[in-house]
Amino acid sequence: MTQLQRACGLLLVGLITGCEPSCEDTCDKLLDCDQIEMEHTSARECAAACETQQSVYDKWKSTDEREWFSDMKYCIDDASCAEIADGECYDDELYIW
Repeated sequence: MTQLQRACGLLLVGLITGCEPSCEDTCDKLLDCDQIEMEHTSARECAAACETQQSVYDKWKSTDEREWFSDMKYCIDDASCAEIADGECYDDELYIW
């Protein structure tokens, strides 16, 4: 399989399943919610922490944590600020920012 075929396959999967929200988008959503306390955290710091955590999970042999992290980002993307503030997407083992 060529790189182009592999890339097209991944693009097709992404179109079918929807693309995972980026760390930047996830952090923007969190920082835009007045109900969520993220004192003294900038968008850049938040995204860096998110990307670091995601990178660690990408390197691990177990994919459970990476899948849970992806699910959390989807949850944050889909939930209202009030739902997030109420803990809708919170997982104390994943949520570091």
